[in-house]
Amino acid sequence: RPRSPAGSKDVKFPSRTGSANHKVQKGSTMETLSKNLMILRKKRGLSRDAVSKAIGISAKTYERYEKNERNPDAPVLVKLAGFYGVTLDQLVGLAPLPDQEA
Repeated sequence: RPRSPAGSKDVKFPSRTGSANHKVQKGSTMETLSKNLMILRKKRGLSRDAVSKAIGISAKTYERYEKNERNPDAPVLVKLAGFYGVTLDQLVGLAPLPDQEA
């Protein structure tokens, strides 16, 4: 791990447990993403196959995103947010989904 410059506060770097091929920890942003993907898809009455075809990925890959078995890369996140009409912050749980706003 890189060291902090002398006299500065320690810097914490994210772990690599959230990489595309590892299941991420409970309570993480990516776990929230998985839940939000399922909520958004079901709210629209769509199948995983329909969503995956619309954004150009396999249905199995999309299923893995919903099951928190794989994390989408940045371009796929952008496509998903655009497809569902939400912001990236809303998609990953940093802001409430449109129907959940206070």
